[in-house]
Amino acid sequence: MLSSLAVGGINPGLFIGLGIAVSVLLFVLSIFVFQRRQERLRSEALADVLLKLSASEARAASLELSAEDSEGRCVRLQEFRVGGIGRQRKVRNVISGEWSGREILCCDYRYVVGHGKHQRSYSQTIMIMRLARPFPAFVMAPEGFFAKIAQAFGASDIDFLTHPGFSKSYVLKAKEEEEVRAAFSFDLLEYFERRGGLTLESHDGLVLFYRAKKRCKPERIDAFFEEGFEVLDALAGEFPATSLLGPEGQL
Repeated sequence: MLSSLAVGGINPGLFIGLGIAVSVLLFVLSIFVFQRRQERLRSEALADVLLKLSASEARAASLELSAEDSEGRCVRLQEFRVGGIGRQRKVRNVISGEWSGREILCCDYRYVVGHGKHQRSYSQTIMIMRLARPFPAFVMAPEGFFAKIAQAFGASDIDFLTHPGFSKSYVLKAKEEEEVRAAFSFDLLEYFERRGGLTLESHDGLVLFYRAKKRCKPERIDAFFEEGFEVLDALAGEFPATSLLGPEGQL
């Protein structure tokens, strides 16, 4: 009895437990502070890059950055597959304006999946673009990314016998399979077959362009814009003589 009690009859285990709880709390708090600092530094770096791009005479650019989506410019993300994944969804670093005469809308998008020790958060930089011509709704992503993608459209993966490389690299889903097959021309399949790692979602006149679970580095944001517009042109049937995208969808 006496061996299990401290002075005053207080169990020493209580102090140990309290110490552990405080340590865990401080650890969680330090992670939170670190993440907030990293997000602040990223926003500052993006703002600096956009200011330089807008001041440059190399391109007609007029770009603005909002740390939060206070005006709801990216609200339509929730209509897309990526907008329905996980929980604690957050839009940050909204970039809007014009780039070489084209409308720009881009943001960082974060969501959380899993619980407990299996909880993970993922972020990606997404361009939201208006399609130049009507295009059926579809989702195209690297093989293995959308484990439950069938739930989005209730359809099997669309494969093309003429382009086994494309079918090996990408999952392509759509409710209207025949319309998507017709829209994905031979040249478009050739274009994507040579470029891996991209994710596209088309819906109601808009298309999302991003690399799943990857955020663009601030110093490469202009290259990211160029990539997105190159893909947008390809969907309209206009293919570049020299592509900005490498075999793995990287510059």
